[in-house]
Amino acid sequence: MKNYDTVIFDLDGLLADTETNWYKVCKELMGSYGKEFTLDAYVRDHSGKTIVDNAELYIKNYDLPLTTEECVDWLISTEMRYVEKGVPMMEGAMELLQYLREKSYKVILGTSSKLDRALTILK
Repeated sequence: MKNYDTVIFDLDGLLADTETNWYKVCKELMGSYGKEFTLDAYVRDHSGKTIVDNAELYIKNYDLPLTTEECVDWLISTEMRYVEKGVPMMEGAMELLQYLREKSYKVILGTSSKLDRALTILK
């Protein structure tokens, strides 16, 4: 049996609860145009897609008067406002990281986030 000494984690939704912020961002976007945005819609349509895909979906489904680029820029800047206030860790994440540290595991973080966003979340 092979022993492993390294664990790779994704940042968003696994270590950090960024999904809650993204829902708030999307709800804020829709609300600014008088549209309702439900948690069910978020769960059904948002997760697992790129920000460009989501922007195009929101523009089409909610008849938003934005270009894809404008929508993406708005989503990114608004989400950073939330991130800068702090992002909670997922339940059990700190305990797991502490356990891995105590057992001398190497921990690697993988993310598609831009470096400044990832570092802000980690702080």
